[in-house]
Amino acid sequence: MDAGLFHAGVEVHGHEFSFGMTRYGQGTGLFMCRPKKNGNHAYRESLFLGHTSMRRQEVKKVTQEMKKEWMGHTYRLLSKNCIHFSAAFSKRLGVKEVPRWVFGMASLAQDLVQSLANRTEAMGRAISLTNCNGSQLLDEIAEERRQALASGTRYDL
Repeated sequence: MDAGLFHAGVEVHGHEFSFGMTRYGQGTGLFMCRPKKNGNHAYRESLFLGHTSMRRQEVKKVTQEMKKEWMGHTYRLLSKNCIHFSAAFSKRLGVKEVPRWVFGMASLAQDLVQSLANRTEAMGRAISLTNCNGSQLLDEIAEERRQALASGTRYDL
């Protein structure tokens, strides 16, 4: 099912860059460590996304720009996590995209949450159309029935 829950980072010029929630929601969530040495996560495998043509200074400039967008308080488990950062960073580096399967459980969970939200919204619309308790719909059916009886037309519910 490709439903794993993974941590991701991008290695470039001997450093691994990633994103996470910060304590008390302060500061950037972007951080750097030695490749494959993040003590908060178990290393599984590396995926080669290609070589960037950017020099160290260019990568540093990109990370400085991204720090503003990737603040620790904006971290969301399903919609803005380390994998989303890795995908955005890889794009900025001009290398291949992070494979869809890496998004795993977060992607499945986000799809489920969106599906539930859509259904909840549809139910809300249906309830509002029936005056929250179905009385509007029942009133309309009763009126149609009265009109049919008054005109002598057969009315089947």
